[in-house]
Amino acid sequence: MNTGAVLLYHAAQLYCNLYKVTDFQAKETAGIGVYSALSLINHSCYPSVKHYFIGRSLVMRAVRPISAGEELTISYIKPFQKAKKQERKILLQRYWFSCTCEACVNDWPTFPNLPALRFKCLGCKNPLDGRPRVCYACVTKRRDPDKPQTEQMEVVDSIWRGILNACCTDLALNIGQKKTREDYLTVCQNLQLLYEHVAMPCQHVIIMHQLLYKYFEDEF
Repeated sequence: MNTGAVLLYHAAQLYCNLYKVTDFQAKETAGIGVYSALSLINHSCYPSVKHYFIGRSLVMRAVRPISAGEELTISYIKPFQKAKKQERKILLQRYWFSCTCEACVNDWPTFPNLPALRFKCLGCKNPLDGRPRVCYACVTKRRDPDKPQTEQMEVVDSIWRGILNACCTDLALNIGQKKTREDYLTVCQNLQLLYEHVAMPCQHVIIMHQLLYKYFEDEF
């Protein structure tokens, strides 16, 4: 392949693989860059990874539990909680593909219309409808239908105590105090518990994601 053909090939790639280099703290775009590793990661409107920049360095961090062998994904556009499916479809036209992520296939609503807490069945992990004696997905009967629900409520109560502490820490940062790595790990642990017990989409999980992004602004 001659030099001209190679240049044309890479010029065509640039259209879909340029990334804004943004100062994460100042919220300002510093320029545009090409990052070969990032370009290999596919899109999802419900991404598993958040990417941002510290100076010229690209950083990627997981924002939800990722199973062994599961594909890493980032969001090329607005995530599902910020834009309706039709708007996301229009924004993705420049990338020449149709998204088939979980949020698009199930037409998840935007943030204002997201449900709060829906518990998962402790067996098959499918969402439970209220407090049934039987999980209709796996048809598993509960010996004590109130006990699993009570245990999950205790877990969720613990999670929200952690969230409250994290929010207080965030408030302290705004008046000049720096978050610690321990605070960051507390948020991660609470988010992990939510994913274990709560079905997506969930408004509370998205709130936790936003809090997690704030912690990314600091280097630990």
